[in-house]
Amino acid sequence: MKFLFTGGGTGGHLYPALAIARELARDPDNELLYVGIRGRAEERILGGDRRDPRIPLVFAMSAGFPGLSPRLLPGFLLTLGFGVLQAAGHLLRFRPDLVFATGGYASAPAVFAAWGLRRLGLLKTRILIQEQNAQPGLMNRQAAKLADLVALTYPASVEHLPTRKVQLVGYPVRRDLLQRPSREVACREFGLDAARPVLLVFGGSQGARGVNRALYAILPDLLRQGIQIIHGYGTASGRGYDAGEEHAAAVGKLEKDPQLAPLLKDLYRPRDYMHDIRVAYAAATLVVARAGAGAIFELVRCGLPTILIPKMGLPADHQVANARAVQEAGAVEVVLERPRPVAG
Repeated sequence: MKFLFTGGGTGGHLYPALAIARELARDPDNELLYVGIRGRAEERILGGDRRDPRIPLVFAMSAGFPGLSPRLLPGFLLTLGFGVLQAAGHLLRFRPDLVFATGGYASAPAVFAAWGLRRLGLLKTRILIQEQNAQPGLMNRQAAKLADLVALTYPASVEHLPTRKVQLVGYPVRRDLLQRPSREVACREFGLDAARPVLLVFGGSQGARGVNRALYAILPDLLRQGIQIIHGYGTASGRGYDAGEEHAAAVGKLEKDPQLAPLLKDLYRPRDYMHDIRVAYAAATLVVARAGAGAIFELVRCGLPTILIPKMGLPADHQVANARAVQEAGAVEVVLERPRPVAG
């Protein structure tokens, strides 16, 4: 069979698609294709030196919905329309039996193109939507109307989607998560002491500005207490914020302190992006993370003590809903952010 996967922009939409795609790729009779957008998580993880020959990557233009702004809407529609035409070309050449979409604006061109070609009688593919979050995003709420089936992670999602199309299947955790190294090996890879606790702090593929700044604020105290830290500060860049630049400034300030500088070198392991986060999971004794569905279910599957800090103010506050659902099951602790006004 032929399977076309789409969805991305961030790791949260990419990783569930990859978990399914890599399982299907184990059967040599299956053919796979991934449709994403340039410059985002899918190109970084599936492109370049990390390219997976079993899952070829092609691109279609897309953009996030800007609302009904008369200034931004025309450009959005033009970009999306061109992306749908690009995706239609990929679909007609590949002719998949199933389109598997995980949401985010990266999936819009392929889903809309597949539905349109099917309506025109040019393609017979079926469309499956996978929803990771307790509160479905805008793209998946719209795509669900065009889909043959919507696969849910959380039971609460059903009230936001066409009930005749939904099925509760859970979150697709990747197989290789079960093949983590021993804690001793993982700590050795990070240059840490396996006999002492390790705190893992990360905020997803883009990082988390609020979580990073909270960590920088308490980092001197943690270091003085001898706490070992693995920190994924993220790759976010643009709109007045660059995670790498802020990280360099925060750490540079601490390095000027003659007491903290050697502690930083011995105890603190920062990374912009962890391509194999399994090693960090294996080393960690406590995790502080955002509440994206992928991170939650990987951490639960690993059985790691976890404190979730959901990002507030996202569409439908889906990270808060994700975190509350697993907290009610007794799997994690949740700390909510409290916005604080800043002068200027």
